[in-house]
Amino acid sequence: MTYEDESFYYCTTFSSTVVSLEKVKVTRKYQVTIPKDIREKIGISVGDELLVNENGQRILLEKPVDLEDLAGCWAHIESTEEFMKNARQLWKTWKVK
Repeated sequence: MTYEDESFYYCTTFSSTVVSLEKVKVTRKYQVTIPKDIREKIGISVGDELLVNENGQRILLEKPVDLEDLAGCWAHIESTEEFMKNARQLWKTWKVK
């Protein structure tokens, strides 16, 4: 493949992991198309909302976590009072710089 090929993939290091990046073009309305394989892998559909952030020269798109998906993720906590008591004890050990 050459640089001019539409399917050209860049390889880069991101957080000590080698990843492949697909090249996309910004339209005059500052829009980009998320490649099909990435949309399918992440589960992005038409009308979904994404979180956008920047990190240096990187633009990050992230699918937000639905709060309903988190329901029950702390099922191992039997008592919120006991949990908060333990959390407050832990917080007392933290030092402010």
